[in-house]
Amino acid sequence: MTNIQLLERADFLDELSRLFACASTGAGQVVLLGGEAGSGKTSLVTALVDSLPATVTVRSVSCDAAGILGPLGPVFDIADSFGPQVAAVVEHDTSVDRITRAILGELRGESEANILVAEDVHWADQATLDLLRFLARRLDRTHTLLIATFRDDSLGPGHELRLLLGELTNQANVARISLPPLSLAAVSVMAERSGLDPRAVYDLTGGNPYFVSEIVNARSETIPHSIREVVLARAARLDQESRVVVDLAAMVGPVVDARLLQTICQRDIAPDLERGMHVGLLRSTSDGIIFRHALTRDVILQEISAVRQVSFAQRILETLEADPARASNVALLAHFAELADDAEAVRRYAIAAARASAERGAHRQAVLQYDRALRFSQGMDDAEVASLLEARSFELHVTSQNDRAIEDISRAIEIRSRSGDARLLGDDLRRRSRYHWIAARGDEAEADALAALGALDTGADSVELAMAYSNLAQLRMLSQSSADAVELGQRAIEMARHLDAPHVVVHAMTNVGTALMQMDGPGLELLEEAAREAMRLGLHDDVSRSYTNRVFLLLQHLDLERTKTLALEGIGYTDEHDILSLNQYLRALHATALVESGAYDAAESTLVQLLAMPLLLAPTRIVTLTGLGLLGMRQGENVDAVLDEALELAQQANEAQRLGPVRAARAEAAWLAGNPETALHEAQRGIDVVAPTGDRWLGGLLGAWIARVGGDVRTDIPMTDPFRLETEGKYLEAADLWHVLGHPVQEARARAATGDVDQLRSALQMLQSIDARADAARVSKQLRQSGVSSVPKGPRERTRENPAQLTDREMDVLRLLATGKTNREIGEALFISPRTCGHHVSAILAKLGVQSRSDAVTAARSLGFEK
Repeated sequence: MTNIQLLERADFLDELSRLFACASTGAGQVVLLGGEAGSGKTSLVTALVDSLPATVTVRSVSCDAAGILGPLGPVFDIADSFGPQVAAVVEHDTSVDRITRAILGELRGESEANILVAEDVHWADQATLDLLRFLARRLDRTHTLLIATFRDDSLGPGHELRLLLGELTNQANVARISLPPLSLAAVSVMAERSGLDPRAVYDLTGGNPYFVSEIVNARSETIPHSIREVVLARAARLDQESRVVVDLAAMVGPVVDARLLQTICQRDIAPDLERGMHVGLLRSTSDGIIFRHALTRDVILQEISAVRQVSFAQRILETLEADPARASNVALLAHFAELADDAEAVRRYAIAAARASAERGAHRQAVLQYDRALRFSQGMDDAEVASLLEARSFELHVTSQNDRAIEDISRAIEIRSRSGDARLLGDDLRRRSRYHWIAARGDEAEADALAALGALDTGADSVELAMAYSNLAQLRMLSQSSADAVELGQRAIEMARHLDAPHVVVHAMTNVGTALMQMDGPGLELLEEAAREAMRLGLHDDVSRSYTNRVFLLLQHLDLERTKTLALEGIGYTDEHDILSLNQYLRALHATALVESGAYDAAESTLVQLLAMPLLLAPTRIVTLTGLGLLGMRQGENVDAVLDEALELAQQANEAQRLGPVRAARAEAAWLAGNPETALHEAQRGIDVVAPTGDRWLGGLLGAWIARVGGDVRTDIPMTDPFRLETEGKYLEAADLWHVLGHPVQEARARAATGDVDQLRSALQMLQSIDARADAARVSKQLRQSGVSSVPKGPRERTRENPAQLTDREMDVLRLLATGKTNREIGEALFISPRTCGHHVSAILAKLGVQSRSDAVTAARSLGFEK
């Protein structure tokens, strides 16, 4: 007999079964199961669980649209199922990091296959999403099949889950399944005994399985205009008292403890719950009372009037406050306090919930709670409002919502200015200085940093004053006023040590170390020491900042191998601790090193992925755009738009470290395009900015471009080798040094500058081997002008022949993708890792302008790659 719940779902069930079998071998798997509401995601997971032996451990959590469970709330519900160690951590530790590691440790210790289901993760709070991200990246050595279901029709462009899906989709042990609507044939099977017209049912429901089943079960000769009418028709069969119980159940949450509901109602509600089940609204599970479908609960909630909602919420709030086991869930209390329109309770519980969320690392959840508290700030005094704004601004800053952070801290500054509290005003100005720098507003950052010192420097030492000195030292370091940075940073260190403020010491040490490294001093050692101390103190942000500064300087110092090695180490650390902004910055620096190494395919994949991310901060975007510009121009593409955007952002930042590389890239683009005058103009503009800093690496880069186009190189600009050798006409010496440093394009350019035919041939071969088409074309022209009649065209000329401008490797991957192969299977066929294959797939999607693998397959067939 056909199971109508699984019509046209057999292939998906087989895939889930296959992945479970794979996880059973100790190669844990992750399934991202998407589909519109009512597409049968839960039914599919239930069918998988029912097909397995009863001995298989299955843990299941549900997220809620209202977010009433608080950070990691779904996890708390099943903590006991992981064993006493996890339960103890959850009960006594507020750190999301420790909780997630405890859960991972438990899963790694389980020797039998198990399933972890996270339902409706489109409603998950940030901490729960962070947990999923953490687990998904580390389950490959477990016996766990993790299934995360979500409504893919509910994800807006900036939805947090969309970012998570993008990060995980190309991971080797991650499978993406999207459930399509049912066909007319399947709807006909479901409707055959209802007496309804299958075509009419199909047209009305669009093939949505839940909608179809509801309409078919109603067996109405008049098909309802919407699923809402089906739900309300069932609710109408309840008496008044039972309807109140169902309404209260909908408000309490997605899973309802019957005992709690009975306490709220203050009477025996068993008959009412049975009536709710009888009419098809509710069902009972081992976890509690739930609605037959999330859509059913949605409809019931929408029908509760505003007046009744306030009354119900007040009853629920009072019941929760009187229950010691639930009164500690301040996020839950804050939710019902808001529904009850109880301003004093909202402020009390929301602020407590925000602080608890921040302590757990659930910073987006903290923002939401501070939002809630500030919506009810009327009646609070100015100092209390300022404190809330300060707290929210930090959480916004941490979550890359930098514009909102600036708005909040600016409002707080206005309040502190009126109150005359110099200490708090100065600290707020220092914070805004940092936020302005992140927004690439260098002048505003400098002004605020100086104003902060002016407010705080009253003759008495304080932690706030020490941090203000460190902040100004950081700005001086970023603007490459290195000597000033060292002096200010050392002052901050001395004061912070006297005040026993180790977090300020670490912050200042990082600034001083970076400034010393800029001056060729012993900065690397100090940066490493700062990182070790930050690790000891658990200051993950400071550890990450040490990584980014070291990687940036190694890249600027032309040391590609150490750059790539340390960048990967830093990427791993920031990935491990989910420090998104610096992880992205390190990835951009690593990709730039790959560009200079000639590893164009891998670099392009990373750079394209970064630009697609919705919360890319300005410094990272500048590096990413510049790297993408270098990559594109060297492959013969027009990159004017990319470099125009990079220049606009760099000018806003107003720092030599941003403007210098962008001006050099624009000079290179003009040179490759045959516009030496423009190239000279860009290089001279760049050298004017860089000259006051004494930066011999940027000075050398820009000075070399001036020399290449025949300009006068300034003698007052210090230059590092091998740029200096090139400007002195010692091209072969420069080429040999470029070779040692691992810069193939720069080496080829130096060899080509000799004009020697043998050197030109060597340069051409080198450029063609890495597909540097623009430079290869210039060298080919030089060879022909030198009288060489037979100039090799290069093995990769055909790359440009396909409409999507895919590389040869991407063409190979696309052909195999069109046959339905997974990343692992493609990797085995091409002798590359599944992760590398994933990078290629991401680049292919970007170049084809599509969003999914299936769309890529369709595009592949249009290009002639038949399955």
